[in-house]
Amino acid sequence: NIQWSKKPNDLKFVAVTTRSLQFWNPADASKKLFKNGTFGQKYTQTRFNCASFDEDGICYSGGANGGIHVWDQKQDLGLVLKAHAGEVTSVACSQGVLVSTGKDDMVSVFSCDQGEYQFLRQIALEQYHFASAIDVLDGKIVVGHDNGKIQTVNVDGSNKQLVNASHCDGEAWGLQVIEEKGTFLTCGDDNLIYEFSIKDK
Repeated sequence: NIQWSKKPNDLKFVAVTTRSLQFWNPADASKKLFKNGTFGQKYTQTRFNCASFDEDGICYSGGANGGIHVWDQKQDLGLVLKAHAGEVTSVACSQGVLVSTGKDDMVSVFSCDQGEYQFLRQIALEQYHFASAIDVLDGKIVVGHDNGKIQTVNVDGSNKQLVNASHCDGEAWGLQVIEEKGTFLTCGDDNLIYEFSIKDK
């Protein structure tokens, strides 16, 4: 997982490896090319699955310990927010909203303002598939699942919708239109049958 800083004119990026979190500064010749994130004595090391930056260049990483780790501009760990009962699988921060997904099938939502973080709520995804991507913009959260489904939900937990569902494991085998219902059926290698509304699609 590689993520670039969202701060204007900041060319730093972070690389998540199986053993470390590496901050790279390729545009600044005065700095070492990369630096591992520093935990310090206050925090226990963990494995990371994901990372993201906000508009101020602050980095957030999702840990196997269920925490969102907040890294300062010097790549030192400054804070750990308890977010999930299981591993954090994706994290994003934009417009003062920090969101994450976890193996507990939940979205955690925090407000963030100049280094102050407040837990707002958890939202149940009810998909029971690994949520591997998340983003937030203008009060709406978008979640991508490992089975190809894409889900949206408002930051306040309302209007949860599945906006894309498909056969993502192998081939689609069959297609049948049911005129009297205005729907069509598909089946595929994933041993699933989907029924779609022709009007809504």
